[in-house]
Amino acid sequence: LGLVEALGYESFHLIGHDVGGVLSWCVAKAAPKMVTSLTIINAPHPRLYYENFTIQQFLKSSYVFFFLFPFVPEMLLKQNSFEFIEKGLVENRSSGVINKASIDADDLYLMKS
Repeated sequence: LGLVEALGYESFHLIGHDVGGVLSWCVAKAAPKMVTSLTIINAPHPRLYYENFTIQQFLKSSYVFFFLFPFVPEMLLKQNSFEFIEKGLVENRSSGVINKASIDADDLYLMKS
């Protein structure tokens, strides 16, 4: 919210995906007058999440803790010339990329920059 104010805006459109979606719900609740619209992709409303929380869900969501440590995600993702990102996008069948052939060397370079 401080960034929005520092840029001179009074309101903004907020889009959140996965963990960012959960955070976006919280931002919209904390500052409803600033959030003009809210789009959530692949994240339940926090109330539904907590009402249906199980140990299995906790284990599936435990990767979130990885992002809580400053600089650790960046350090690990940068290893071996961002090999993790490249393998995840190009080689992983469940990456969500439908046409992997459409990702060329220039695309990978931009993602790693």
